[in-house]
Amino acid sequence: MRKIISVLCLSLFGNLSVLSAFCLSDCAPDPWPSQNYYEIDLGYRRDKLQWTLPGNRVFDSRGRARHSPNILSELTWKDIESIQIAGSGRYVSCRNYAIKVSGDYGHIYHGENTDADYNGDHRTQLYSYSLNNAGKGCVYDLSAGAGYRLTSRGERCIITPYLGYSYHAQNLHMYDGYQRVAIDRDTGEPLPTGHIKGLNSSYKAHWFGPWLGLDFVVQVERCAYLFGAAEWHWVKFSGNGHWNLRKDISPFDQSAYGQGLIATLGANWEIWRNWSIGIVANYRNFRTGHGTEKITVYEPIEDSGNFQWRVNKITWVSGDISGLVSVRF
Repeated sequence: MRKIISVLCLSLFGNLSVLSAFCLSDCAPDPWPSQNYYEIDLGYRRDKLQWTLPGNRVFDSRGRARHSPNILSELTWKDIESIQIAGSGRYVSCRNYAIKVSGDYGHIYHGENTDADYNGDHRTQLYSYSLNNAGKGCVYDLSAGAGYRLTSRGERCIITPYLGYSYHAQNLHMYDGYQRVAIDRDTGEPLPTGHIKGLNSSYKAHWFGPWLGLDFVVQVERCAYLFGAAEWHWVKFSGNGHWNLRKDISPFDQSAYGQGLIATLGANWEIWRNWSIGIVANYRNFRTGHGTEKITVYEPIEDSGNFQWRVNKITWVSGDISGLVSVRF
């Protein structure tokens, strides 16, 4: 492992090699690298969440299968903008064992939702389409990890592999809706369009599971630092929806398994002793395979009862950029 880190540091930053890190006597930290590091960020964030449902396989009176589109319904929350506050902390023992925790919360102030239904494969034969406001709700993330810090010979390059666990959530809404396309699916006759009165639906998405990652910090010069991270996540997805205008169905639950990537890049400058200001950006890309949805259909619908059917893949993409204030000691 040390040889690998040495090659990485050498190739990226030149003439740096890894040395072993053991405290020989007491645990007094050097000015650099630091044992403790705390950071608070404030900035702008943007999210997008999307999932689709395939059509159910149904039969006519003669037992013949009717056409079932591969995408029957598509729900998309896009341009979900929020003001985000975040914080993180890192501690490294005198033997270079590292622990880090982080969390953030974003208050949504803008966004839109589209709800589209199709009668043909590959998003063809659109028969229902609504555009809805999604400018309220929240997003948040929690993460913790443990690893081992490796420091270059010149103590200007630090690389820390981590193993951790994280939880991510998006609490989304649909309101102030407008029905733009409405066609009877069976007859093809147009139906009324316009403002959707009383729309106040909600959807909550949860992603959680272990991750494996790598952090780096480089002292570019005496008071300037470059830092970043890359994490690969294995997640279980859980989604919960409530369509308030659909009195014929219950709130529903979705579940699936997937993977995700989180990448971080930032820079900071020490302005007074160990206090720094800087900028940091994060990118998240999560997606699942096929999952399941559980729902109850109430009477007087002919096929009432408890049902479970397939959900196509769920995708979530997010990015943020923030100004930061940090202290190390």
